Amino acid sequence: PPRADGSSAGGTACWSGSGADAACVLEGAIAALAAVDDAASAAAQLGLNLSNSSQNLPQSMQPHDPWLNAWAADPETWAEVGRRFRRGQLVQIKGALREEAAEALYRDLSQHMQWEAQVFNASDIQYSRHNLMCSKTTFHDCPKNLIAFHNYLGASLSFWSQLPLIELSQWPPWPMATWYRRGDYISPHSDLASQAEFGPRAISFILSLTKGWHREWGGALWWFSGGVAEHPPEFNTLYLFEPSPVSMHMVSPVTAAAPDDLEPHEVADFVASKVIRRLTISGWFTTKDPYLLARVKDKYLNNADKPRG
Repeated sequence: PPRADGSSAGGTACWSGSGADAACVLEGAIAALAAVDDAASAAAQLGLNLSNSSQNLPQSMQPHDPWLNAWAADPETWAEVGRRFRRGQLVQIKGALREEAAEALYRDLSQHMQWEAQVFNASDIQYSRHNLMCSKTTFHDCPKNLIAFHNYLGASLSFWSQLPLIELSQWPPWPMATWYRRGDYISPHSDLASQAEFGPRAISFILSLTKGWHREWGGALWWFSGGVAEHPPEFNTLYLFEPSPVSMHMVSPVTAAAPDDLEPHEVADFVASKVIRRLTISGWFTTKDPYLLARVKDKYLNNADKPRG
């Protein structure tokens, strides 16, 4: 539950982009509305001022934006998201995308049949997962809505740079969609790293696009900074956090009880709308700032600004 200072257990700050949610700090920043102008009356009930919310925003964040829900166009909400982010919290935004956008991505990933098993074992991280397969050069066989969203994120660096307050240089050059099937997992890790020519990771971005999931099937995102919090797979929920020495998190193993649809050639009446998959779109915004990693380590390890639950 929310604490007196507005934060929540486990170092997680939560908003809802599509209406009130008792688990969220702000009880839903804005109802799921198609335009900022339509949000004025609903925002008034929540104590938010949207009168100037479409002014001085990047073009990608104007009211006609086809992807992000109205929370992203409210300066007060966006500023608070940034403050929570820079305090080292896991920021959870429910209803993050417009409903039609989230549904389009869900259909893309539910219908896609080419997934590559990836198993990795190192001293600092181990995982098993299935990554969406398509051409990383031409994108000709990639789900069209996934590519559109991927390109959108890459074109909105100035907007997302307001979280770490530094200039961002890149979103990954190819879309990263993952299906965690039975037995898949990822061990505790922090995401703190520098990606060769891409530079240090400045923002971790995880969009959960799972429908109909049962908690007992596993596959939850566990957050360990500022406490321990379990986040079962959900639909249209975005997680943002600053990679740091203390941003430890993991995905628990998907159990044998979880559904696992067959390939089309093995099931004649495959219906994507009935598929239950533990799906995410994730990635990292990176920066060319050569001193970011040193500053982040100093910030958290020297008690300058440790995460406050």
